[in-house]
Amino acid sequence: LLGTESLFIAQEGALDSAICIPPQSYIHFHWEKSSLAPKVRLCSESGSWSRGCIQLDKIGVTAMRIPSSTGSKPMVVQAEVRLATKRQDSAVIVTIWASIERSNPLYLLKNSSRHTIFCRQKLSEEGLNRDDGFVWTLDPGESIGFGFDDPEMPHILQWTSDTSRFTSEASPTTPMPDVEVDAMGSRSTIALPDGSELSSEIQAEQSTKVILFSEGTASIENPKLQPQIDDDDDEIVALTLRIDLSGIAMSVIDNMSDNGPGREILFLTTEGWHVNFSQSREGFHEMELRLKALQVDNFIFDTEQGWHVNF
Repeated sequence: LLGTESLFIAQEGALDSAICIPPQSYIHFHWEKSSLAPKVRLCSESGSWSRGCIQLDKIGVTAMRIPSSTGSKPMVVQAEVRLATKRQDSAVIVTIWASIERSNPLYLLKNSSRHTIFCRQKLSEEGLNRDDGFVWTLDPGESIGFGFDDPEMPHILQWTSDTSRFTSEASPTTPMPDVEVDAMGSRSTIALPDGSELSSEIQAEQSTKVILFSEGTASIENPKLQPQIDDDDDEIVALTLRIDLSGIAMSVIDNMSDNGPGREILFLTTEGWHVNFSQSREGFHEMELRLKALQVDNFIFDTEQGWHVNF
């Protein structure tokens, strides 16, 4: 779902067998080699293959940057992997769409400071070479939809206001500040030569995780929602539970009458159940419940108060 640009997809380790996905369409995908890992890489028409992969055996949604030679901003796509329904002739459905700032992207880089910010995903412990990940540039007041170079690597973002820190001449003895993108409330700061302070903090705006860069103390819209983390919280684990059901039906039968067979006095049918429960490592909980259709009726023969509810 990338507007007017086609996308190429191939199994990791078999890039010569790429398949083209035209915009606003779908294709059936099969593994080229069963011995290879169940991962795919993406490529745009005007760029090269993505550095990272999407795991098709792992249910969930992620955002990834795809190299592109066109456009003033990096190309970011979001991909959701979910189990197919019985009506779909496949085992897994992968939906890929463009990350758009006005449409609640998964991740958003936001610079509210007066300084230009440079950041990138931390792909190694050293993280000093220019080739070690794409460097994002945010001008003062700018916001950009963000995607990881490699979603399988730790979701840690290194940042600075000094672009020379990402060159090979940078001093390895000076640690670079970083934030854990998936840890709500994660924060780091750097002191500037003029005595002021730059900070980065992970905040939430609706369904978007915002990496906010600001001067001084980063704003916290609702302090009550910020986790109080200490050493005893290490035992909290992150988990996700997802349940998809095509439908549930229930019929209530009255068998008390001696005049004939039992009669149905209530019928309930539901379709398209989707339940998602998650817990972060900081103890935050999130629950989502979706129901496509529901119908309740008591169509009893000769009843004086028959009713039917459907939505």
